[in-house]
Formats: sequence, C-alpha cells, structure tokens
Amino acid sequence: MMRIAIADDLSADAGKLREFICRWAREQGIVLVPAPAVFESGEALLAGFAPDTFDVIFLDIYMSGMTGMEAAKKSGSRMMPAS
Repeated sequence: MMRIAIADDLSADAGKLREFICRWAREQGIVLVPAPAVFESGEALLAGFAPDTFDVIFLDIYMSGMTGMEAAKKSGSRMMPAS
C-alpha cells in the first residue's frame, strides 16, 4: 500500500500525473489507498502535513507562491525530531 501526494498549481498537469501514477500502480499490483491526494499549492500541502502521512510526494518545483523546493524543505524540517 502506498500513500501518494501531488502538489501542482496546474490542475491539468496534476490530473495527468495522478492518472499515470494510478495506471502504473495497477500494472505493478500496488494498492493506492486512498488514491493520490492532489494539492493546488505547497501551502495547501503543508497545511495538513504530518510525518508519515505520505510515502511519496510529487512536487512541482515551479509553482507560484511557495515553490516545490520550498515545500520540500519545510516538510523535511517537520519530519526531523526536535533537538
């Protein structure tokens, strides 16, 4: 079972990626429960982000507002144990 998130500000691109991932998973016999979650921005992804929520996160690195690189950095810091 895999939990996947997609963050992309272009809904058509996010939809195509979601379709590709679902088709690939079916062909590989991988169960996606639930279906890949789609977020329209890095901010939206981080709003409900918690460690171990997703196994894989696909980030558009050129989103308007918070870029995918910034979202990756912020999500990574949330997964690190407090010192």
